[in-house]
Amino acid sequence: MNERRRSNLGHRTRRAEAIQRLWANQTQEIQASTSEGSRRRMVQICAEEPSEQRAARLEDVRLQARRSRSVASDLLRSQQNERDKMRMAERRQQEVAASNKELCLTIT
Repeated sequence: MNERRRSNLGHRTRRAEAIQRLWANQTQEIQASTSEGSRRRMVQICAEEPSEQRAARLEDVRLQARRSRSVASDLLRSQQNERDKMRMAERRQQEVAASNKELCLTIT
């Protein structure tokens, strides 16, 4: 039997907790310095990336986001259609019950 692996998104790993403790024990100046260093590294990496490669990467990200939105909207649309079908079925049942009741009243 093929069982799906459980996601560990909510699981706090030892590594994550260690990093959290590290940040909690640092002063604001050290945190700001670390953040600034990370920001500078990212700026340098982006500056070194060729413009064609950057354009291709951004296009991939844009298409991926579009696909993700499309999947989400399809899911919402199908859920709305299900709700509409259920509402229509309930309305039909109520109409049938009402017409049966009227029919019974006219017969008696």
